[in-house]
Amino acid sequence: MNWRGFPPFDPKRLEFSKYGLPSPTTYIKRFGMSAANLLKKHGYIFIYSFRKNISEDKLIDELKEITELLGHVPSTTEMDRLAKNSLYSTSYIYKKVFGSWNNALKKAGFKPNLEVHKGLSDEEILDIAKKIYEAYGTLNVKLMVEHGVTKSQVEYHGGITKFKKALNIPYNDRIKYTKDDCINGLNEAYQYFGHLPSINEYRNGHFKPSYKTIIKHCKTWSRALEELKKFINFLSQT
Repeated sequence: MNWRGFPPFDPKRLEFSKYGLPSPTTYIKRFGMSAANLLKKHGYIFIYSFRKNISEDKLIDELKEITELLGHVPSTTEMDRLAKNSLYSTSYIYKKVFGSWNNALKKAGFKPNLEVHKGLSDEEILDIAKKIYEAYGTLNVKLMVEHGVTKSQVEYHGGITKFKKALNIPYNDRIKYTKDDCINGLNEAYQYFGHLPSINEYRNGHFKPSYKTIIKHCKTWSRALEELKKFINFLSQT
């Protein structure tokens, strides 16, 4: 049961005034306990508290389900992205329950991310970089870290530029994209999502050209989507 009108997490100091409630200290003086404990005493449960106290078995089932969905063991970043707009738990919940993200992976029968790539050779990291580039169409340190290769490991093996050169990826990232390239990139995202993509969807999907390049050509994201609509209508008439 949730307290109607109150946000789905334990009440914070600023939320009391926002919702026209007495200050936190008032509850302690009047009832001898915090507002959260008072509500708990009377059978009210916050959604966040419920997720925080979710069982280990349930969390492990979620982790296995997401791994099957993605085709690989998720990073904490991927986990948090999925949890943002779903009922999945965030990596924070896993860390709270299991002590760390790697402990959660071990419990689920997976190898911890950092241990998987510990002591990798140039060839092994290059293979990881190749798979990332094939999956996302780009390669950067952030993506390497998301897939378990630490920044220090990337630097130790020559840096991201070395891997880009080895894979024949433009390492200065100064490809000149035209407006048509931008519309084609947007259309690719449209085909993937099945609807006009938001900036976050486009950016998180690692489509090319970058959303910044698109805005540079079209001035605003809204105008870019209008151009995409015209392109889609043109295709439907041919």
